[in-house]
Amino acid sequence: MASYRIFAILYLLGAMDSEYKKESVFIFAGEPSGDLHGAELIKNLHRFSISGVGGPRMRAQGMECIIPTEQFHVMGFSDVIKAMPRLWKLFYRVLNAILKSSPSVVILIDYPGFNMRIAKALRKRRYQGKIVQYISPTVWAWKRCRIKQLAESLDLLLTIFPFEPDYFVDTSLKVRYIGNPLIAAIKNTEYSRTFPPQTIGIFPGSRMGEVSRNLPKQLRAAELFHGDFPGASFCISVASESLLPIIEGCAAASSLEITLVGQEHSRCLMRGCRLAIATSGTVTLELAIHDTPTVVTYNLSLINLLLAKYIFRINLVNYCIVNIVCGEEVFPELIGHNIDPVGIYNKLRTIGCEGYRMASEGCLRLKDIFGDCDASKCAADAIKELLDD
Repeated sequence: MASYRIFAILYLLGAMDSEYKKESVFIFAGEPSGDLHGAELIKNLHRFSISGVGGPRMRAQGMECIIPTEQFHVMGFSDVIKAMPRLWKLFYRVLNAILKSSPSVVILIDYPGFNMRIAKALRKRRYQGKIVQYISPTVWAWKRCRIKQLAESLDLLLTIFPFEPDYFVDTSLKVRYIGNPLIAAIKNTEYSRTFPPQTIGIFPGSRMGEVSRNLPKQLRAAELFHGDFPGASFCISVASESLLPIIEGCAAASSLEITLVGQEHSRCLMRGCRLAIATSGTVTLELAIHDTPTVVTYNLSLINLLLAKYIFRINLVNYCIVNIVCGEEVFPELIGHNIDPVGIYNKLRTIGCEGYRMASEGCLRLKDIFGDCDASKCAADAIKELLDD
């Protein structure tokens, strides 16, 4: 009888261990925005044991970190080429970690070039679990050949823009629009700092290259604007401490009195400023959700411009995501090589005066288009349904 009990206990422990393995998840986030989305997703994946690649936010949620997100940071086509040897080494570390742990689901967040290769390699190595891509590659902008590739390697694609599922209607891939994660994130933000009513916010970017290429031109435009509106005050959002030296250097070279605002108060600045100048990226969506009329810039290096135009053949009517979602120019944008500070100033003056109401109405339309879904919860529910099928 005693031996039977021991056998029964061992069997139950084995069953529990098997069930534990069934509920394991590997999440990959290769950039700061992915770390933000991943952290919110983890909050809604209560029943799972989670490991993977993540940044400080995901690690703070208790994820077992195999490699920190910070090792994957690159920006711009030319930077990617320079970092290729390092990225290949990291690629195989991630691939082998997934194959060794054999999770029941792999969730790949954004970072499309890397993630599509991971998904394809997993299928080639006969990985038996589910593969989910959270945030679709921009097949609507370039590389529509990726539609077929995604359909062949993924079990589920979660999109954060409502027009994206239409691009996959001719495939068998499960695609679900889950809302945009920024809606819930901003709704849950605690605003602990205020700013003067005539504040102009400057959001130069989250990476060294884009800050160095855009901030000097943005500041020169701000100086011109201050000449017409001396009552305006200026604040620069500092996305990370690593950017502080270059931002301080640019601010010191300007004739303006400038306040630097840390990441913890970035959204307070978005809500508190009357107008903004922002480097093109996710921050423009955040500014639109905060109803802040914004001039969008992206000063490309010549090599990146040539790569985008002739190699990658990116040719869009608008490049700012706010304008793409709305199907019209809500935020004026200046994107290209060697953009003109006078042009930024002219756009800022227009949007601050006669164009203010139109831009504000565009921000409201954007929020209506997105709806009020809690994207992280909807994503977690979709993943659980996939595993329960």
